Amino acid sequence: MGTIFLLFALGFWYGGTMVADSVEEALGDEDPPEEDSDPSEWPTPKFRGGDAITVFFAVIQACFAVGNIVPNLTAYMKGAAATADMLAVIERQSPIDPLSPEGRKDVLVQADIRFENVVFSYPARKEKKIFNGLNLTLPAGKTIALVGSSGSGKSTIVQMLQRLYDPDEGCIFIGDIPIKDINIQYLRAQQGIVSQEAKLFSISIGENIALGADHPVTQEEIEEAAKKANAHDFISQFPDKYQTDCGLFGGQLSGGQKQRIVIARALVRRPSILIFDEATSALDTVSEKVVQDALDSLIKTTNATTLIVAHRLTTIRNADQIIVLDNRDGTGSQVVQVGTHQSLMSQEDGLYYQLVQSQLAGLAREAEEAHGLPPPPFEKDLTAEAISQQLSARLSMQSKGSRVQSFLRQMSSKKVLLQPTSSLPAAVMSEAESPQVGAFAAFRKRASTFLQLRTLSLLRPWWPFCVGGVLAAILSGATYPVFGVIFSKFVKVYYFPDPEKIRDEVNIHVTPLFASSLLPFFAF
Repeated sequence: MGTIFLLFALGFWYGGTMVADSVEEALGDEDPPEEDSDPSEWPTPKFRGGDAITVFFAVIQACFAVGNIVPNLTAYMKGAAATADMLAVIERQSPIDPLSPEGRKDVLVQADIRFENVVFSYPARKEKKIFNGLNLTLPAGKTIALVGSSGSGKSTIVQMLQRLYDPDEGCIFIGDIPIKDINIQYLRAQQGIVSQEAKLFSISIGENIALGADHPVTQEEIEEAAKKANAHDFISQFPDKYQTDCGLFGGQLSGGQKQRIVIARALVRRPSILIFDEATSALDTVSEKVVQDALDSLIKTTNATTLIVAHRLTTIRNADQIIVLDNRDGTGSQVVQVGTHQSLMSQEDGLYYQLVQSQLAGLAREAEEAHGLPPPPFEKDLTAEAISQQLSARLSMQSKGSRVQSFLRQMSSKKVLLQPTSSLPAAVMSEAESPQVGAFAAFRKRASTFLQLRTLSLLRPWWPFCVGGVLAAILSGATYPVFGVIFSKFVKVYYFPDPEKIRDEVNIHVTPLFASSLLPFFAF
């Protein structure tokens, strides 16, 4: 800004010189008229004060416009360089065209799904085989869970069922029909997907659910889907019920509520294939249990082929069939075990048993580290559900005894102290005696004052810098008011009838304007 004000000073000075010369030329040999005389009787100069101000601001605006060319030119050059990559993406022909009208639409999708000798690797990593001759069958109308360590291809199977990818070799059949022969839009319309992250739009709950269908749906169909997803009860408690706005990205709802709405959105289309891809992995323990109850209830009533991809093995204990995948050797994932939860747990040397025991041991360690609980005894025949219930009971007992400690920790924050005691939970106030709370609040106030004084004393060696910073801020802030005052003076100076007075006044006012142009340099 200092450079700009310097240009202003130069422009005003030169403009004043030109106006004074023009007025002097218009007067000729005559004496300058008095300032209090009628301006209509003054000689008319060729270059007046208004002309000087107009030309000055026109030049300034032109300079700003020319200066803005450089960053825009830089952006243009970057855009031109990126055009080649952008056009390559636009012109690229996808091997799987989701808008293609080709393919059969008369296929009964609710049939057995078979992977026969499937070989696949992702296009970006052709050297790493995800599947190398995979063979598996997903029976129609059953609930099948895919289990395995990270990188075993669980989510890849889901993506291939949606035809986001096609096998490099082998074939996927629905019934006896290759999946490539089925119209992609028709195939995807028969599938309901619930992924790990619940994606909701900033519209009403009912509209979010209705988006799952590829045809107009009635309010009754929306409510039916919500009931199946165990979402109708909490939706009905809202004042606007199904017209309640979800907020940006569903921010008005909890994680469990959002996930149940997503499940309802998947059900409203009445899919033949229902896919849950890590549907509960991003939820906390309480929300996970609520969503899991909804899934268990849904599994018992639906006729769709339900495919569950799960990392938490406690969520798949009720599946009709569990398929265990293994790719630990890195040569391609294969099916190593198939069975129910009970049958696989009886095979102590199997991968499924090892995965369950590993997760339960990790759950015990987390409870011990987070809450100071000793690990519960894990019997061999103890189910995952029983262990989870046991841990929940122990955590509940431990948390009941530490409410006062938790409350006192929260009281260490100023935000809590500002709240009236009537707004605190009654259970906490009954356990934390009010004299103790009052004493703690008084201590907190004294400690706050002491800390403020202590902070100021520690800043004593740097006070000169603080004072200098304050003065610099004052100088920087005074730049614009000073410029405004001087500019108003120039507007008046340009219209004096005496050329010598114009020159004198211009020189007088240019000096502080020049000084104000130096203020930003000293301030920064």
